[in-house]
Amino acid sequence: MAKNKAKPGDSSGKHHVRVLGSDKTAGAQPRNKGGRPTVFRAEYIVTAREMARCGLTDVQMAKALQVTARTFDRWKLRYPEFRAALELAKEVADAEVVKSLYRNSLGYVIRQQKAVVDRDGIEHVIDYEETVPANTIAQIFWLKNRLPDEFADRHEFSLQIATPTDLASARERLEAQQRAQIEEQAAAAATLEVWKRVRDAALALPRLTFTPDR
Repeated sequence: MAKNKAKPGDSSGKHHVRVLGSDKTAGAQPRNKGGRPTVFRAEYIVTAREMARCGLTDVQMAKALQVTARTFDRWKLRYPEFRAALELAKEVADAEVVKSLYRNSLGYVIRQQKAVVDRDGIEHVIDYEETVPANTIAQIFWLKNRLPDEFADRHEFSLQIATPTDLASARERLEAQQRAQIEEQAAAAATLEVWKRVRDAALALPRLTFTPDR
C-alpha cells in the first residue's frame, strides 16, 4: 500500500489537496461572499460630489455607495481628492441655499412669457412680470441666525438670593410707603371735612332777594 510522501519543505508531513474548480484548500474556512468590496474607485469622486451638491449627508452617501459610514470616513482621510470634492460641493450647495433664502426674504420679480389671443384670433407672445412677495418666515429665520443677539428667542432668568440686610431694607421701604399712604388718606379726609363745613355754612345763610329799581 502506497504511502503519501511529504513535499520538500513541508515539516508537517502532510500535503494539501486541491479541490478541482475551486481555490479552497482542504480544511480551510469558506470565504464570506456577503457584502460588496470596499475598494475605492476614481468615479466615486464625481458621484459623491453630485450627491453632496444635492444635500445628501455623509451617511446617506455611504449608503448610496453601498459602504459603511466608517469606510466612507476612511476614504476621506486616505484620498485628498475625494475629501476636497466633498467639501467644495457642500460649500456650493450651502451657498445656493443661502442665496435662495436671502432672495425669498426680500421678495423678487419673475419675468415670463405667455401666449394671448386677440380679438381677431391671432396669437401673440407677450412678456410680463410676476412679483413674489417677501417671505416673513424666511426673514425671521435669517435674522435669528445672523443677528441672534437681537432676534433670538431667548428667555433669561435672574435669581438673586436676598440677604438679611436686603430683607430689612425692603421691610423699611414697605413700611415707609404704608405710612405715606396713611398720611395721604388722612389729609384727603381732613380736606373733605373742611369742604363739608364750608358747604353747610353756605347753605345756612339766608337768601337775599333783590328787587330791581323802577
